[in-house]
Amino acid sequence: MLTLTTPDGTTITAATDVELASKWLDHQYGENWDSGLIPFDQHDAMNSTIEELALMHDGILSGYTVTESTPIPTTVLERFVAAFTWDTAGDVATTLNCGEVDALADLLRAAGAIDTAALWIERHAEGDEEGDAHHPGTDDQEAAR
Repeated sequence: MLTLTTPDGTTITAATDVELASKWLDHQYGENWDSGLIPFDQHDAMNSTIEELALMHDGILSGYTVTESTPIPTTVLERFVAAFTWDTAGDVATTLNCGEVDALADLLRAAGAIDTAALWIERHAEGDEEGDAHHPGTDDQEAAR
């Protein structure tokens, strides 16, 4: 997935650079920008816009950004959450360092598994020593509740 962000904060998202170029042209010139153009001129407009988007992606055109993201399919997230539940947390959480369990908890929260993320932090904290980020009674541990 590609996302174009303009200096005024407008965002345009598309699956391909060709689709993004078409949507960017629509945004700039209206949805019928290509009516009345011969196919050769339409092709030129698309190619020059794709080149413009590449310059934006490379940071050459100030104020514009083009970013790429790969959305995680819902079924993959659901499978991940199902695999990292209560039983796994009890067996594994104390073996992770604080940064690892925080990253796992962030991913679980992003997948909507708030309670499971809190469980991982809680189970991890059982193995933390005094001075560790999640040790019971520390600010981080209290904030995770």
